Amino acid sequence: MIDEINPADALAALGKDSKAKLIDVRTDEEFTQVHATGAVHIVLNKISRAALAAAGIKDPATNLYLICKAGGRSRQACQMLAAEGFTNLHNVSGGTMAWVEEDLPHE
Repeated sequence: MIDEINPADALAALGKDSKAKLIDVRTDEEFTQVHATGAVHIVLNKISRAALAAAGIKDPATNLYLICKAGGRSRQACQMLAAEGFTNLHNVSGGTMAWVEEDLPHE
């Protein structure tokens, strides 16, 4: 299932679940400019079960919060991961732009 979640609720959910991960699927350049604190960076064209395993995420039931610039690429990543058997996928609505606008922790 793919769930839509706003940035503030995503941050709160991440704080309550120590196994949950925030995955940023933007380009290297975009990620370097600004990203949510604690985000794991895996570009969209490399998102896969193997890429997540390499980042230490092996359980397909892990709560994954996917973020991009505005929400489109992260939704696509959610769909790709759902096809690979991941079951707890959350698309961060508004993406990094909304995260930064809400002044949530970012670097």
